[in-house]
Amino acid sequence: MSSMICAGWSTSLSAGESDWTYDFSFFKIVIDLTDAGHEHFEDIVALLFKYINLLQQSGPCKWILDELAAICETAFHYQDKIRPIEYVVNVAFNMQFYPPKDWLVGSSLPSKFNPGIIQSALKELSPYTVRIFWESTKFEGFTDSVEPWYGTAYTVARLSGSTVEWVNAAPQEDLHLPSPNVFIPTDLSLKTVPDQVTVVGYNHKLKILPDTVIQRIAYFEVKPERFTVIKVCESYCQIFLKTISRSNSFICSI
Repeated sequence: MSSMICAGWSTSLSAGESDWTYDFSFFKIVIDLTDAGHEHFEDIVALLFKYINLLQQSGPCKWILDELAAICETAFHYQDKIRPIEYVVNVAFNMQFYPPKDWLVGSSLPSKFNPGIIQSALKELSPYTVRIFWESTKFEGFTDSVEPWYGTAYTVARLSGSTVEWVNAAPQEDLHLPSPNVFIPTDLSLKTVPDQVTVVGYNHKLKILPDTVIQRIAYFEVKPERFTVIKVCESYCQIFLKTISRSNSFICSI
């Protein structure tokens, strides 16, 4: 993702399971493209599968599951209260798939590391089985079909061996797995402190702060050239936002 952002091709990327049933599911990757990214669509798809190939070659990493488990455990134990009806529905759903001891937890706390299942799922992420949804206002007038319910214009085309050719011609980027995140908290227990805490100089600082603020407000001078700078910045921001407008995106379902 950082490679595409640095190149000015993308503004965001998200990925995860989508549209699942009891028998199958899709792994969905959504990338928001800039106007420049729209012109490098094939390079972006190639980089995506190049990184997937890196994951396949690296194999399952237990530290990734440990990080996910730590985040999920914190979210589970400190989650907001939900409506009773939603809670009952969630528990009733979990009762169909989990033993009684896991009815309240469900899939909220991943705990078992199974390299075989992870590797088998990674093998399914192939350019031969991909479906790509490329959405952009630039396609107006170049479509041949219309969706009957909402009137959305679209075109369907087979990729054949195109994606494999794109991957073989992928840009030379130094792709690598991220380093472990040392800032994920695991110990949220309260720390004991002495009965009385004395902060030296605290009252003195409380007096200095408002005095300084009041003094600056009293002698604040508005310079006319400040507004000139603001106008220039505003114009630049409008051009910048227009340049990276999120009117383009594509969804990659595998």
